[in-house]
Amino acid sequence: MKRRQKQIDILILGAGFGGICTAKYLLKFTKKILNVTITLIDRNTYHFFTPLLHEVATASIHSDHIKKPLRMVFKGEDVEFHHGEVEEIDLKNRAVEICTSGTGRDNPPKYDHYTYINKPDFISDRREKFRYDYLVLAMGSDPNFFGVTGADKYSYTLSSIKTSEGIKARILECFELANQTDNLQLKKELLTFVVIGAGATGTEYIVELHDLCKNVLSEEFEFVEFDRDCRIILIEAMDQILPNMDPYLVKYAMKHLQENNIEIMTSTKVTKITDCAIELNGKFFIPTHNVLWAAGVKANNLVASLPLKRNSDGRVKVNSFLQARDKPEIFALGDNACFMPKVGESPLMQTAQVAVQESKTVAINIVKHFSGKKLHHFKYVFLGSTVSLGERKGVANLIGKFELKGFSAWFSWKLTYLRHLLIAEKLLRAIWDWSFDLLYNRQMARFKLH
Repeated sequence: MKRRQKQIDILILGAGFGGICTAKYLLKFTKKILNVTITLIDRNTYHFFTPLLHEVATASIHSDHIKKPLRMVFKGEDVEFHHGEVEEIDLKNRAVEICTSGTGRDNPPKYDHYTYINKPDFISDRREKFRYDYLVLAMGSDPNFFGVTGADKYSYTLSSIKTSEGIKARILECFELANQTDNLQLKKELLTFVVIGAGATGTEYIVELHDLCKNVLSEEFEFVEFDRDCRIILIEAMDQILPNMDPYLVKYAMKHLQENNIEIMTSTKVTKITDCAIELNGKFFIPTHNVLWAAGVKANNLVASLPLKRNSDGRVKVNSFLQARDKPEIFALGDNACFMPKVGESPLMQTAQVAVQESKTVAINIVKHFSGKKLHHFKYVFLGSTVSLGERKGVANLIGKFELKGFSAWFSWKLTYLRHLLIAEKLLRAIWDWSFDLLYNRQMARFKLH
């Protein structure tokens, strides 16, 4: 290949699955091209495994086991990593401005009296600009509250390590407060837990929450009799849980949840959330202080504000090469891309497997574009979906052909996530945690971690 003399700057915004895999593929495809620089920017200093945030929130696995420092991910590689919050994307001048500081969103700085530094200089915000020839939008998503009043203020979301740890602390706090009050109504409200959204995330979270409350916290707090005092509710606006699963598997999942006394409300819309209740269908209320929002996501707010063609939830409309339709030097993938396999079809879902597959096509097409070659059309291959139902049970659809339920589905769920963990040494720790889950009862596994 004839090497171009002009420096080519590729800028990747976001270090989730899409951003990380794009950088990895670019390293592979540009190994013999000397004039390419790859820069990765993220608000965190680490990559974390988002599909397991619900297990962090319910104390099934330690948060350290699903994250790895980004500098370690690319150690010895020709990828330049910068930690900072993206403040502005200037499409006209092909530049991105970030704000860097000593304080990360999830990692505030810690000081001691023996560290001699100029603290104001260290923690003050600093701005830095990066130019690009090619920009990759992989900034992830924000919760989509669909205009529900109070949802952004009074509900919790599984959006980061910090929010997941906050949920775990909140659950324990509610049991502590319920133990201290003599007000029976308040006690009932504190021990009522509501999950809004019965997709894979909401369903997996509700079963882990049920397990935590019944098998661990109800045992630790003597005043609690689980079936009498605790109420766990799953709410879905559509007419069934797990909307994208086969009805046969949905029926199995429904039966399992109902056998565990999890209340399921389908065809039910949340119309308002307050600090002490949720309103359903604009008619009746459920008193509670614990609401988890898992009803959907939308594109990152900054991406949704860009002057690009977008769909209703802010995702950038891309062509079959994953380029923004009006900016060929900009590629979008994962939660930031609205890709429709065929005209009239729904956009691909915002899942990890979609982002990982798109990342390879993005990397290929960036190289082909600056090399003057014909671009590669993206083709999505559905690899299946798996959902854990706790207690070593689950449902799975593999490659759209094989349906599993029970232990085999749960085991395939574990293997799927282990396969995609980018964190080698953390993977071994996760296997160790899950081995306790497999060999002993859940209570033993919880006590081991805490």
